[in-house]
Amino acid sequence: MESLKSQSFAKEKKGDPENKILQAPISEEIMKQAEGAEKEFREVDRVIEKHVQESRKKLRDEEIPPAEEKEKKIMLEIGAKAKKELDQWLQKIYKGEYGNGELVVIKHREKDTLMRVIPIEKPVYNPSTDEARERDRRNKEKINMLAKKIDSDYVCTPENTGNIQTYQDVKKFLLLYEFAAVDFAKTTREELDNLYKKLKDNGRTMAYILKVFPSDYKPEVTAGEILPFGGSSHHSGDISGSLIVLPTGRFAVISEYSGEKERQYGTQQFWGVLDDLMVDPNWSACYVDWEGPELSKLTDEEYDFLKGNSKFKDIPMITDQSS
Repeated sequence: MESLKSQSFAKEKKGDPENKILQAPISEEIMKQAEGAEKEFREVDRVIEKHVQESRKKLRDEEIPPAEEKEKKIMLEIGAKAKKELDQWLQKIYKGEYGNGELVVIKHREKDTLMRVIPIEKPVYNPSTDEARERDRRNKEKINMLAKKIDSDYVCTPENTGNIQTYQDVKKFLLLYEFAAVDFAKTTREELDNLYKKLKDNGRTMAYILKVFPSDYKPEVTAGEILPFGGSSHHSGDISGSLIVLPTGRFAVISEYSGEKERQYGTQQFWGVLDDLMVDPNWSACYVDWEGPELSKLTDEEYDFLKGNSKFKDIPMITDQSS
């Protein structure tokens, strides 16, 4: 019974003004007048914009050519001056007048090399602009880049300014290059040794280091020292190679394996002796194997040295490796 009463009450409330949306009492005539005024205004605005566009085109046709010619002339004149200043600046950098820079590895398409470089930046007319803030951000990145390998495309030398003619060319030049070269002759043996140690600690092979460093650089190694010698990864496991410096000046090739085939191959293995440090490692983690050139056998002296050293005596050795 109560539900029927509720339905009856709802029907009675249906006509209540509070339960329907009311339309504002604005006549159709007023709305038409307003729409007409707005349409007329838009048409006037369109005509004005058309005249503005025509006037702008006319002014550009009349004023731009001589302005462009004037700008071109000025840019060529100040471009020659700016190039002269740039050439002198790069020569001073190269001679070390602003410091000797940092010794870094430079990535080339053919092979990596060593260079001395110093970070450079383009001048900014107004230091409060977004352009200046972007320059400061890039400067922080440059400092971080000094600790890594730098692409040669970012390094300029005094010879790179040959194609500069206008001031715009100078600006593009300074946007393109992040570092300027310093004379490599200022490099000391201590710096080379420090970089050698850094590269070695980062896992670089002796073959890589010797190719990058000057041909007359001979790193000092001691018998028993362990040198990185590449590696290989596979979904079944990983193999990491090392060289043990032998008292004869040769190098024992060993590897450490971790993965699914440890029971079959063990964790450490001895593969033979390397005579030439310029050999690039070639490991197969898939087959847990050395796939590089054939290795030499141990001499009795080398075998006794490895077996007599507590660090190496437990590495599985094949006794017939000794001559």
